Amino acid sequence: MKRFIMLLSFITHLFHGKAQQDDFGKYPVYKGNDLGLIYTVESSTFKIWSPAAVQAELIFYTDGVGGEELKRAFMSKEKNGIWAVTINADMKGLFYVFRIKIKNKWLDEVPDPYAKAVGVNGK
Repeated sequence: MKRFIMLLSFITHLFHGKAQQDDFGKYPVYKGNDLGLIYTVESSTFKIWSPAAVQAELIFYTDGVGGEELKRAFMSKEKNGIWAVTINADMKGLFYVFRIKIKNKWLDEVPDPYAKAVGVNGK
């Protein structure tokens, strides 16, 4: 009986305890249609929406299966939680990922959610 009460207490706490919460209602809304990559031969502009980020960067690779980093560019914070950077070069054929910093911790690299193609296994 004692075990049952302990188990019931644990389950009650599990389902009624507070999970990690974030007030998504406080984040700004972005109504633009230019997130991801805007490519031209002369320049490429990269934009992501990440209002919780305190820093953001863009990392380029020549290979879609890991390999050596080719270039890194820090992104600038714009209005409504947008981070952007323009690279004044032809970036055709390169692979890129985003990385953001939230609460003094750099998160893992992620592919562009708006990309039409990605490297091997989404890298």
